Amino acid sequence: MIRVSDEGGVRVLALDRAPENALSRALLAELRAAVAAAREDASVKALVLASENPKVFSSGLDLSELSPEAGLGTEPFRSLIETHRALAAVPKPTVAAVGGLAVLGGWILALACDARVFAEGAKATLSEVRLGLSPTEALVRTSLSLARDPGAVRAMVLRGTPLDAAEALAAGLADSVRPAAELRAAAVKEAKALARVPSDSYAAVKRDVRAAWGLDDDALWGRSMTAFEDLFGGPQARAGLSAAAARAKRQGDSHVP
Repeated sequence: MIRVSDEGGVRVLALDRAPENALSRALLAELRAAVAAAREDASVKALVLASENPKVFSSGLDLSELSPEAGLGTEPFRSLIETHRALAAVPKPTVAAVGGLAVLGGWILALACDARVFAEGAKATLSEVRLGLSPTEALVRTSLSLARDPGAVRAMVLRGTPLDAAEALAAGLADSVRPAAELRAAAVKEAKALARVPSDSYAAVKRDVRAAWGLDDDALWGRSMTAFEDLFGGPQARAGLSAAAARAKRQGDSHVP
């Protein structure tokens, strides 16, 4: 489910779970393992997170696991957060190549990277509010740490408003926008450029930036997980997720809309 390739010192990890890269626990575990291997491999100077599907970066958490009927509780979301934090903690440069849709959990993975290159026509959403949930304090803070326009983040999380590539660039949530055919090459080029910085100083500055925003504070993530669990167990989230799962089943997929 993770296609691994190397391009001149850049490790590309491409999500490859048809049809829309729904994030199952198995996929997330495989991604964490691939991230850990890239982190420890001295030949890997930078990392790119991409998709094999040019129309979808990821459609979000797999509803066959997240819906209340699955009986797994918040374990899928916990696995997503563990993967986000593992990716964010990589001391090497990381770049997300966002092509097509980056929905909820897909966008949460992209937020973990140091830079995001969007394809023209790509869109990102963080619309948990429509399902009776919140992206949590930790992920709102992560988004605000990246954004030039806090209003864009508020619109994403309070209204469920998607951002297209141009809007994400204006808000500071995308670093560049390229034609879809050039997306992966552009992301690799950006990763190589970031890797030209001395590695020890890059890792230190990356760590310091995250510390300044409190993004590695275990208490923050613990608070956020508890708040998510409280909402998840409530009637509004249960109804929202059940309805989303039913729609996904009718449409023949398993992603969060």
